[in-house]
Amino acid sequence: MSDTVQEIGKIALKGNTIPNSWFKHIRLKSGKADVNAVILLSEIVFYYRPTRKKDKETGRVILEKKFAADKWQASYRSLAKKFGLTKRQVADALKRLKRAGLITIEFRVVATKAGRKMPNVAFIEPVPDAIKAITYDDQYEGDITLERNISYVQTEDITYTSTENKKNNIYSSSCYEQETEIPLRGDAPMKDDAQTLSLLNEYFDRYWKAEPRKVDKDRARRVWVSKFKKYKEFPLDNFNAYMNMRLAEAEKKRAENGDLRYLKHPATWINATDFSSPPSIEELEALGLVEETIRWERAEDGDA
Repeated sequence: MSDTVQEIGKIALKGNTIPNSWFKHIRLKSGKADVNAVILLSEIVFYYRPTRKKDKETGRVILEKKFAADKWQASYRSLAKKFGLTKRQVADALKRLKRAGLITIEFRVVATKAGRKMPNVAFIEPVPDAIKAITYDDQYEGDITLERNISYVQTEDITYTSTENKKNNIYSSSCYEQETEIPLRGDAPMKDDAQTLSLLNEYFDRYWKAEPRKVDKDRARRVWVSKFKKYKEFPLDNFNAYMNMRLAEAEKKRAENGDLRYLKHPATWINATDFSSPPSIEELEALGLVEETIRWERAEDGDA
């Protein structure tokens, strides 16, 4: 045995495992392996591999899950950052995996410490039988062909449990189960007409009543209209979530400094915020907006 082999053998490798068979079975229509989908699937499966701990009293091995909720609560933004992808690439790859029957994606409303509701929080779960099928070649023949560049765009209307609350309070989310897909800026922006402008201005007026730092209103309105007319439809739920964050940040700044001079101006905040997807769990945690009971935990890599 060579020295190199011996030295490599001493390294305790931890983390995700990718069976070679996945590259054979998870392919795009072009025939090439869907590398993004394979990488994300390995991350999902990793979190569903239980950790093993030995009970100090009985000596028995106990299996424990790596997350707090019943399913793994995923952050598209965190996945994109970890693997060097864009959020669009993550969303597209996850949707391809979902259409292939390898995972399920459920969007839920998550309660915050402040009593607010955060919509569009993704919970992802692998489908065990499908994972077994692509892992063991003798049980599966053929490839799972995934479509390339499927945009993660909402194509159906959302039904709210409380439309009255939605109409009267733009920045306070009602509690409902959200299972439709996250709206992204797409190929069909809002119509640039009087009706659209009226709607955007109506939303802006409601937002402005809640804006904690009311400065340079005219500029904020111009940025608002310019930004949101590019969307296929107004991202109401995601905006509500970010507005909850802004209010929490304002409270934090006021407590730390006695005023809001270090809070971004409204126009700057609107322009810099990506309302096409909901806030990440990390962003919510930084402002203390996530309940302990629903926060997903990052276990240490590897299974003992």
